[in-house]
Amino acid sequence: MIKETIKNEMVVAMKAQDKQRLTTIRLILAKIKDKEIEMRSSEQTEVNDNAVLTLMQQMIKQRNDSITEYTKANRLDLAQKEEDEITVIKSFMPAPFSTAETTDLIKKAIETLGATEVKDTGKVVNYLKESYAGRMDMAIVSKQIKELLS
Repeated sequence: MIKETIKNEMVVAMKAQDKQRLTTIRLILAKIKDKEIEMRSSEQTEVNDNAVLTLMQQMIKQRNDSITEYTKANRLDLAQKEEDEITVIKSFMPAPFSTAETTDLIKKAIETLGATEVKDTGKVVNYLKESYAGRMDMAIVSKQIKELLS
């Protein structure tokens, strides 16, 4: 389970006195804990790996947005800090699919779901999100789906 791997890496970072990595790992674990608290109302107490991967994708997106803003404001030190956090977060994620693999998976999903119109894009995106969490950029996937269904 990814959550256990992250907890184990936190201990390693503590022993190595890697403060930057430790801080980022604690941020990830805090996000997971927040999600678990949110899920208590639905009688689930543990988040699954897909939920953790989705949380980490959101964290990466937030940091990319921050990098853009920091770069505009000429705060390259803060932009670098965000880049370093992205590197740590990505170290816990599976390798992303190549462009060709992503296209093949999109085509298979469209075929499996019987999607024929652009309005079916959401259905295909949700299917891919559940099946391949953390391995695709859903913004790019959504554009590809729309192109294929047009």
